[in-house]
Amino acid sequence: MLWSTPEVKQLNKERIRKAIQANGKCTKSKISKETGLSVATCNNTLNEMLQAGEIIKADQEEIVMGRPADRFIYNGECHHVLGVSILAASKNKIICTVGNALGKEQETTEEQAEEITYEMVERCIAACLEKDGAIDSISVGIPGVTHHGIIERCDIATLVGVPMAAQLKDRFSMDVEVRNDMDYLSLGLYYAAYSGSRNLAVAYFPEGEDAYVGCGFVINGKVLKGASRFAGELRYVAEAYGISLEEQKARMKARDSFVRYVAQFVVTIISTIDPDEIILMGHGLTEEEKDAVHAGCAAIVGEEHVPGLLVENDVDGNYRKGLIRAAINRMDFPLSELL
Repeated sequence: MLWSTPEVKQLNKERIRKAIQANGKCTKSKISKETGLSVATCNNTLNEMLQAGEIIKADQEEIVMGRPADRFIYNGECHHVLGVSILAASKNKIICTVGNALGKEQETTEEQAEEITYEMVERCIAACLEKDGAIDSISVGIPGVTHHGIIERCDIATLVGVPMAAQLKDRFSMDVEVRNDMDYLSLGLYYAAYSGSRNLAVAYFPEGEDAYVGCGFVINGKVLKGASRFAGELRYVAEAYGISLEEQKARMKARDSFVRYVAQFVVTIISTIDPDEIILMGHGLTEEEKDAVHAGCAAIVGEEHVPGLLVENDVDGNYRKGLIRAAINRMDFPLSELL
């Protein structure tokens, strides 16, 4: 791949940014060693970042002889991002979470209504931006699918057909992305604990009368969205094999049928992307049920093809983390860490 000079400079900055964030306090020589960049390149980039307020001189390295070197830390408050999760079913809630440039959550607000509309979403975002002028990027998660910038399918009927990202960009004149909620949940889990897995799948079985399975995939560190952003919509796989949406809801209610249902989806995931790990979430899944799912899968595909299965029940926390991380990546790591 050929890179233009501006792209090379941007990539160098991303590498330096990542090194400082990972190490806390860093000298130029340490950054040079960690990134493989020359001291001169690091010096020029660090000066730009200092002038922009992105990094701060923390102190000087303690040495026995010679001139002490400046140590730098990343300024987590150099900009903020906003994660907006739109929840459907019985919740009908909009949750807005502000995070700083290091991904630390600053404040979370909620608004609930009988009906969620675009106007309500815009109003919630406007309130956050009025309160925090440092926000420069917005991630919006929806229980649905976007195609060509328009919400094509959604568990919230009032949002279907809305070009939400374009309208929010026009309204607030900043970076906005609207994606399926499972994309953000998968990204949050990946950054929280599973970044050692090259290929990771997340299967979420939410509770509620109108809840359906949701899946997300991280392939080589990137969330798989697919050509038309339809990746992970496995409930339609079940429907294609004669399990109607009504039948899928019924199978979620009784625990025995639910465990078999989970195992069927896990086998589908194993047979398609063959991930290192599959995270099972929601519906009160227990470790004992996970073992039953494992046994059911092994009986079909063989023990050697069943990846690590883990149960993770912090759905909300990982969802917020993914929303914030995606917005940070678009602003600070557009070449190396895209969602």
